[in-house]
Amino acid sequence: MNRTFGVAAWRRAAAVAMTVGALSGPAWALDKLRWPVPMAFGSNLTALGDTMPWVAQTLERISGGAILLQVQEPGKLIPALAVFDNVGASKVEAGYSWMGYEIGKVPADHRKAITGHDSFRYFSKAYGVQFLAPRGYNTSTEPSAKDVAALIRQVREQKIKALFVENMTNPGMVEQIARESGAVVGPRLYSDALSKPEGPAATYEAMMRHNVTALVAGMLKN
Repeated sequence: MNRTFGVAAWRRAAAVAMTVGALSGPAWALDKLRWPVPMAFGSNLTALGDTMPWVAQTLERISGGAILLQVQEPGKLIPALAVFDNVGASKVEAGYSWMGYEIGKVPADHRKAITGHDSFRYFSKAYGVQFLAPRGYNTSTEPSAKDVAALIRQVREQKIKALFVENMTNPGMVEQIARESGAVVGPRLYSDALSKPEGPAATYEAMMRHNVTALVAGMLKN
């Protein structure tokens, strides 16, 4: 299960905590960190909801009060299903959610997407998304014309609009499928490597957030 508390938030909070621990004493006066942390789950839910309050209490204790994460119950600050989007858009400093919540915005029978090759098996198993691909897992193999034609027919019949190119895939095949099926090519997904530091998937957390946001937007068009 992937539960999300922004990486940047963890790093900044941890940095303050480590500084307090290493340099504590009357001569040190640190700026206090005060962040509201909206949650997608009620804090009364075991495992899903009670983790963030524990993190907040632990950071407050080890920082001597320098870090205070003000845990917000779902809907108090922003809607539960908006946590992911608001953190991604930097509208809140931090948030606590689960990617399954984002996928839950898409009706179950619309959770289908086309990718260049079969590289999202883990995602399919975890979140119930059906991925169709002209290539198998190995990007060095080329699909036959018969396989591509069969996939195009399936895309048309099932009215799948979510079509994506991965960062390690030649876009030509995906663009052909788009032209012949009416599907729409969405933002590039990252599967086998991160983006450059200035890109949208420079860290694992950023990569997962980018992929989920793109997939949800695309599948909602199905």
